[in-house]
Amino acid sequence: RTVSPTVTGAATVGQTLTVSSAAWTPAATMTYYWLCDGKFLGEQVSDDVFEQATGLTYVLKPGDVGCKITVLARAEAVNANVAITVVMSGATATVAQASFAVSPVPTVSGVLAVGEELTAVTGNWSAVPDSFTYQWKRAGVSIAGAVESTYVLTDADLGKAMTVTVTAVRAGFVSMSMTSVASTGVARAFDFVDQPSISGVAQVGRTLTASFETWSPVPTTIAYQ
Repeated sequence: RTVSPTVTGAATVGQTLTVSSAAWTPAATMTYYWLCDGKFLGEQVSDDVFEQATGLTYVLKPGDVGCKITVLARAEAVNANVAITVVMSGATATVAQASFAVSPVPTVSGVLAVGEELTAVTGNWSAVPDSFTYQWKRAGVSIAGAVESTYVLTDADLGKAMTVTVTAVRAGFVSMSMTSVASTGVARAFDFVDQPSISGVAQVGRTLTASFETWSPVPTTIAYQ
């Protein structure tokens, strides 16, 4: 053996680690086994078959968080008279969770009026989250039980600015929370029983009149178009 194997790459979920090919004398056929805190890495392909990770590269997975990665190099010489030899690489740093590189500010859609429904718009994240959690707030204070992607405004919200905090969750990633920009104050919507009506004769030169008799509360002004 002339050179021991070494492992390079960032010890973060989703990143690729690479083992340098160890140099041996005499020439040998090499096999590399990846280990997490001394336990062989790989995939359980069936109840009784475990397929070990043996390539020159290995992509770190959520299950590797918290351990140190090493590589066991096994050299089998071309000359059958030379014994099989194994050697271990040095360990990596402790594998850490990844972070969302792009974390958009969520927005809120909907009419800011009592009785109307608001919807949280999460935006496009750098890595697709497994799920989102939500917390609606009025005037910066969390609303008990308001933890869905939608929220129906109540009398308690009248005059208050609304926000929603969206938390992105993904295995192997640090969860990240972002809060929308505060809205204007919540208003109260008009109610009406009937659609507005038009009276008059539909002929050139005749006058048509719009009728609004059932608004609640009574408007101070009405605009027409």
